[in-house]
Amino acid sequence: MEGGNYPQSVGLDAYNLRSRVWGRIVSEAAERVPVPKSILILGLGGGTEAHLFAKKFPGVPIDGVEIDP
Repeated sequence: MEGGNYPQSVGLDAYNLRSRVWGRIVSEAAERVPVPKSILILGLGGGTEAHLFAKKFPGVPIDGVEIDP
C-alpha cells in the first residue's frame, strides 16, 4: 500500500520485513520498553506496525490514531 508515492505498509510475509523500517521500529521499542502496558501508534498507515506489535506483545492494548479516512 502506498500513499504519496511512499510505502505505508507491506505484507506480513515480506521476506525482509524485520530489517525494514517496520521491523526495526518494533525491535527498538522492545529494547526500550520490554513489557509495555499499552501501545499508541500515531499515523496507522496500512496497519503493518499494528500487526507486528500485536505479534510481539500479545494481549497488550494497541490504539491507532489516523487522520486519513
